[in-house]
Amino acid sequence: MEVRLLSSALYSRIIKVKRLIIGLVGEKGSGKGTFTSILKETLPEKAIDQITFSDVLTDSLNVWALPPSRENYIKMMVSMKNTFGGDVLANAIKARVEKLPGEIVVIDGMRWPADEVLIRSFPKNVVLYITAVPKIRYERTKSRGQKAGEKDATFEQFMEQESAETEVYIPKIGEKADFTINNDGPLDEFIEQVKTFSKKHVT
Repeated sequence: MEVRLLSSALYSRIIKVKRLIIGLVGEKGSGKGTFTSILKETLPEKAIDQITFSDVLTDSLNVWALPPSRENYIKMMVSMKNTFGGDVLANAIKARVEKLPGEIVVIDGMRWPADEVLIRSFPKNVVLYITAVPKIRYERTKSRGQKAGEKDATFEQFMEQESAETEVYIPKIGEKADFTINNDGPLDEFIEQVKTFSKKHVT
């Protein structure tokens, strides 16, 4: 009996058809990055890749030697959208996703209607909404200081950013998500919710 080995290109296409795309939507400080870390710990046998919508913006800001502040992220995102169209960021992310080898790809940071269209365009997809009350999210962003200016921001400034053009679609996309995690409680509760999501949509 003749045994034919799959070419690497064909094998790659099969993986891309079968792999799961997880689209994360959630307000800043809700726990999206923590979700991916927990998912990897929960499923160590799975090859999980992660990409964020802000990766493209970070690269752009670096090229222009601009600080990675939330204000600059918002300006860059809105400018790109207004100049090149609402799907410009989604198209850039899709091109990057196509190069990733993982059987599960987490795409973090859905914000625009075009982002939802992107996630749903993959054969196997699930949209997860992670949310929490503003005060808790504010404290998390201050403690992590991930973006320039977060540690010194007041709660009023934090809430003002919540009304930015880049944020208004987040809860609307979240309403149509396949699964919702409310991350108001302690970490162990969040972990249990991630495990429940994993059992229902991943394993």
